[in-house]
Amino acid sequence: MPAAMYREDNVVQVALKPSPSLVYNNLCALESGLAYVHTRSGASIPAIPQQDSDKVTVKRIDTQGHSLVHSVRSCNVEGSCLLALGNEAGLQVWDQAGVNLLYFWNLPKGEPPSTYHADFVRGISFNVSQDGHTQLCAGCSNGDIQVFSVGAGGLLKSVTCLKHHKCTITALGSSYQSRRGIWSDDLGCELVSCDDQGNICVWEATSADKYTCLRIIEGGVPCSSLAVRKGFIIAGRTDGCVRIYRLVSPDSGHCSLLQMLSATLIHQRQSLASRREMAHYTVRLSLTAVGYLPWTYTQTGMSLQQQQKTAR
Repeated sequence: MPAAMYREDNVVQVALKPSPSLVYNNLCALESGLAYVHTRSGASIPAIPQQDSDKVTVKRIDTQGHSLVHSVRSCNVEGSCLLALGNEAGLQVWDQAGVNLLYFWNLPKGEPPSTYHADFVRGISFNVSQDGHTQLCAGCSNGDIQVFSVGAGGLLKSVTCLKHHKCTITALGSSYQSRRGIWSDDLGCELVSCDDQGNICVWEATSADKYTCLRIIEGGVPCSSLAVRKGFIIAGRTDGCVRIYRLVSPDSGHCSLLQMLSATLIHQRQSLASRREMAHYTVRLSLTAVGYLPWTYTQTGMSLQQQQKTAR
C-alpha cells in the first residue's frame, strides 16, 4: 500500500482573532467546526475554511469570570452536541453554540492550597459505561478525576471520584470521546488518564459509578493529549513524541516524532489499525499553532518505521 504523503499545499492557514492559547487539550471538533481555548474564554468556528481566502467567523464563549481556561472537549450525547470547558473555577458545560450554559460545577479548593499553582480542571473526556450510561470525566489539579452522569439536555450529576494519580492530571481520553458519541459494537468503556509525571492509567467503567483500574504505564514525559480507538492508545507527549500503546496488553509503545502536539483528533469511523501487529494503520492528528487555524496532518497506510523516518 503506497504511503499518503503530507502535502503542505493542502494546509489552510488562517489567522484567528482571538488566537488559541498554547495549552494542553486546546482544540476539539464540533459537528461542522472547531472549538478552542483562548486565555479566559473559549472560542468556536462554526465552519472550517477550505482555503486561505475563506472568511473565518470566530465566536467567543463567555465563561463568566476571569479564570484561565485549560481544556475544551465536545461530544454528541443523545442527539445534542455538548461543549465542556475546564478552568480554574471548575467545569462548565455549554450547548454547541456556546450561548446557553447548561451546567456548572465548582472545583473544591485544595486543603491546604497548592503553593505551586492555582487549582484547576484540565483533561476532559466523555465516556460510556458497560451498562450504557453516558458520563463526563474531568481531571483536576490534585490528581483526582471527577465523574458525572450525563442526562437529557446536558444535566449532570456527580457520581464518583477516581483516585490514583498523585499529581496534576494533564489529559483524558476514551474511545467514546474519539468517536464523539457515535455508537459502535467495539466502542469499549475504557477511560485513559495521564498525569504531570507521565504516568498513564487505564480505567474500565463497569457501571455509572464504578471504575476499575486495569493497567498502569509508569513514568515518562507528560501527555498533552490522549485518544483511544479499538484497543490502542494514542498518547501525544510534550516532547513531541506520539506513542501508540495497546490498551490492555503490556507493551513499550511505538514512537513517532513531531515538533509539537497539543491536541489529538482521530477520525470518527476509520480504523486505527488495519493490518496485524500495527504494520499499517490510519491515524489523523491535529497540530495547533498560536494565531493560526489548527491544521491536520494525515498519514495513511505507512508502517511505523516509515512514519518515524518521515517525521524526522
